[in-house]
Amino acid sequence: MKDGDKEDYDLRTKHEVAYTKGTADRLLTALVDLDAGLSGCKISRLGHSLQSATRAWYDGADIDWVVEEHGDFQLAYYGTHAGADPNKRDPYAGHIYYDDCVKFCEFRDQTSFDPDYDTLPIEFFTNMTRQVFTRPPYDAAVTHTGVRVPLQTDAPNRS
Repeated sequence: MKDGDKEDYDLRTKHEVAYTKGTADRLLTALVDLDAGLSGCKISRLGHSLQSATRAWYDGADIDWVVEEHGDFQLAYYGTHAGADPNKRDPYAGHIYYDDCVKFCEFRDQTSFDPDYDTLPIEFFTNMTRQVFTRPPYDAAVTHTGVRVPLQTDAPNRS
């Protein structure tokens, strides 16, 4: 890297910018690939993802759902059975989105293994996915540092 010059880095930036424009499509492809994985559940990991997203959509959730730390939050349901700390989410208590993540896990994620649920197809979420991944990172119109913006509307729940 230290041997690069401005021309090298301008070229690299050009390619990186072009690459990032395909993030949504790469993510959608990765999601579709989850359908082929062995999950040990009644539905595939793709089905689970779409079912969680469908529940969130019916709940009127913002398209920027709280999922970053949801693995730690999910341990509340199965941690004791898997030799993991079921209270791993506790250090996040007090975070402005803690309750949102708890609700996401309780009402959208851990309940989304129902093979009979009326799940929306991936095509329904394609434009939303592209919308999230084509806007500038940390877009001030979307992110509000230190301010909690409700992640769902008062839309009816179609559990």
